[in-house]
Amino acid sequence: MDGKMHPFIFATFSCLLVIVKDSDHHVYALQSTPHSQWTRFSPKYWKRTGSLLQTLTHGSRFSLIIPATLNTEQESVEKTETSSLRDNNSFKFGKKKSAEIHREALFFENDADEKYHLTDESKHLYNDHNKMERRQISGPTLSTEELFSHISSTPNPDSHRSATVQGPTTTSTIDITFEANLHIKTLMEKSMHDTSSSATHAADAERILVHLEKYGKADTISYNGVINAYAKSRCQESAKKAEEILERMESIYRQQLQKIKLWSASSLPESTQNNETRHNLQLNVHNQPPPIITVKPNVRTYSTVIDAFSRRKPTRPHNGHGTEFALSSAKYAQALLDHLLSLYDATHDPCLKPNEISYNTVLNAWAKTGTIRGAQKATKMLKVMEDEGLADVISYNAVIHAWARCGIEEAAENAETILRRMEAQVTNAMEHNSKLSQQKHDRNFIRPNMRTYSSVIDAWSRSNHPSAAQRAQSILDEMETLYATTKDPSIQPNTISYSTVINAHARSRDMANKATSALKVLKKMQYLYKTGKNKEAKPTIITYNSVLNACATTYRSTYNSVYIEQQNIWEKNEIHHYQSVALGIAKQIYGELTSSTSKIRPDYYTYGTILKACANLMSPMDDDDATDFIRYIFEQCCLDGQVSFGVCFQLKKAAPIDLYRELIPKQAFNAENGHFRIQDMPKEWTRNVRERRRHNYR
Repeated sequence: MDGKMHPFIFATFSCLLVIVKDSDHHVYALQSTPHSQWTRFSPKYWKRTGSLLQTLTHGSRFSLIIPATLNTEQESVEKTETSSLRDNNSFKFGKKKSAEIHREALFFENDADEKYHLTDESKHLYNDHNKMERRQISGPTLSTEELFSHISSTPNPDSHRSATVQGPTTTSTIDITFEANLHIKTLMEKSMHDTSSSATHAADAERILVHLEKYGKADTISYNGVINAYAKSRCQESAKKAEEILERMESIYRQQLQKIKLWSASSLPESTQNNETRHNLQLNVHNQPPPIITVKPNVRTYSTVIDAFSRRKPTRPHNGHGTEFALSSAKYAQALLDHLLSLYDATHDPCLKPNEISYNTVLNAWAKTGTIRGAQKATKMLKVMEDEGLADVISYNAVIHAWARCGIEEAAENAETILRRMEAQVTNAMEHNSKLSQQKHDRNFIRPNMRTYSSVIDAWSRSNHPSAAQRAQSILDEMETLYATTKDPSIQPNTISYSTVINAHARSRDMANKATSALKVLKKMQYLYKTGKNKEAKPTIITYNSVLNACATTYRSTYNSVYIEQQNIWEKNEIHHYQSVALGIAKQIYGELTSSTSKIRPDYYTYGTILKACANLMSPMDDDDATDFIRYIFEQCCLDGQVSFGVCFQLKKAAPIDLYRELIPKQAFNAENGHFRIQDMPKEWTRNVRERRRHNYR
């Protein structure tokens, strides 16, 4: 061979394979067994690398580890790249390899997100060779103490991962790393369901990982499991912990990659070796077992860390800190995605190519900021995903949600524009005679679903546009028409859809009959649910409260915009009529909720809103019936244990001062300023309140 070589290093399950080509295009191959000899092949094999590998590895699976250019003057390989090679015509699978992939697949089978993260090799082996071998794993077979003992019993990192376990009557052999990963997986699931603010289960999982690291037995699944445990926990520092573990993975992967470089360089013929290579030979590097990659961050790893940052919640969510914290989390998530993109651009490693989950997680992080910047960033990223063919319905929904929460004047228009863009794809597909069922999984064909429409309705419900309520109602009507035509359950309006439209009517400032419009939607929900035509449209207490709020705020659009501006007697009478109708609806809704047949009970918001309706729609100073009704409402609220700050605040506005002083207990009343102290209310009165915040007026 001449002095300039072009090595390619391939990995099978049992060995490494070094293939080089000289300037005459002759191919030389060397396996990673000690004292191996170079084998020469004709130039035609270089153009048929797959066939050459099949010949050399006897049909084993292989992966390209390092393609690079090496010559006698180079001190190290400057570029590394990982990619997958496959010969789709024929593969033979070793039993040991199948078992290895089977173990990896078992960790993914119960996680819907993992369908994006199984490698092609894993899918192929799992589907073709392990269906009959699959077994149900109830959990780890060793206790944590036994696991630690077995991990440390074979301290040599290059030894086999298995260990012998002595049972009461039998002796069995287990895979220690696999057993440790089962422990980590169990702790990850506990972390997912733990509602506390600590990360106890994630910390326990990391203890196992540290022990595996100490004895060289950790693998990619070990690290990913611990990162996932931290990502799913609610601890404030979980995202940082997940990022630290990712950095450890990257460091270990670089170390293992360097060992492969040194080993492969020592395998070259002596005439092509530089000084560093000869030094490695003196250290007997080549006679050592071939190094392997056991730890390598992949797209799943980075996506999980991104998810950890997107899940972060501030310790002080109010006073503007929540928005700043959300923006900070979104920036961290974006930086990680940019880092992943740079790694993929540098290596073209398919295991590092960002996927839908990677992008969607960052989209959600920006959407949660509730800012115009977040909406703009999400929209820009959606365009990138569309160009890459990665956008799915989750992507569009996240961007619509971002616009719905950003609070600017044109937010609802922008949200609906995205909806219409999605609908246009359906129309175009139908024009090209494409069947919807065949297009279901096409990345270029995304159909809006219930959440898409509901998010746009939510955007209109938050808008100050004069016709916002009508726009929200028209989208709900569109959903009903589409469902009636297609019977597609994914676009069937549900409780959220209807309740959001009611909320849009309640927030409307220019509809004198908003109370009747809200009641109409509620009655339709009740009819659809009771008749079984739409079991997803069951009214909830939130639905009833929204109708009550529409009644309580009727005065805003009618009294302010008509009476004060026009000062017209006829219009004043018209206002009084609308207020009377709204008050009647409020009493009707309250009567339904408190009836003996109702399965829905009033909450603190119900009582606060009905008192708000009394304050805005009644004249208790001149009406004894109004005073008696206010007294009845508050006393019933006390019996239900639903007295909250909001209830007391609305009571003060609705009741005459004498009645207010009578109803508030002396120990909770501040005689100097007339305010109440909610913390001094009887415990029985507040026992069922679940408010996020409580305020105190002194």
